[in-house]
Amino acid sequence: MTATNEGGGEYLVTGMTGSLLIGGTGGAITFVPFTGTLGTTDSLTAGGVTYTYDDLVFPSSNPELDGNGLLFDVAGFTDPVNVCVGATANCGGSSSQAWLAADANGLGDPVKFSAAVTPEPSAMGLLSLGLLGLMLALRRERLLAS
Repeated sequence: MTATNEGGGEYLVTGMTGSLLIGGTGGAITFVPFTGTLGTTDSLTAGGVTYTYDDLVFPSSNPELDGNGLLFDVAGFTDPVNVCVGATANCGGSSSQAWLAADANGLGDPVKFSAAVTPEPSAMGLLSLGLLGLMLALRRERLLAS
């Protein structure tokens, strides 16, 4: 996901890449961008279901999404998919459970979020220098011992 910082701990998702595969069905993700004014929602009706979304994420809080969530299309699925937070799979209520909601696709599965931790280049550099220093110290000790 790519997002822009909107202040107040909220980020507006502006793009998403990847794929989603559930039970052998699915494919590439096509992001549906939010076009409204922040603080409002967009909606899309497909297959008799109205999906409400605002594409906001809140990375400093848990859960990271709100009740409106993120809307995207998935190759192989007839209707869009919304990931949102609520008490039920249609993302209603105030529970902190995240759901993958796409009624016409028979989905209503709980979602767990995890952040991929990528080491910072500076941390890798410090680790490398530390290991190099350790190797040099061990080599020096061996030379002095002989």
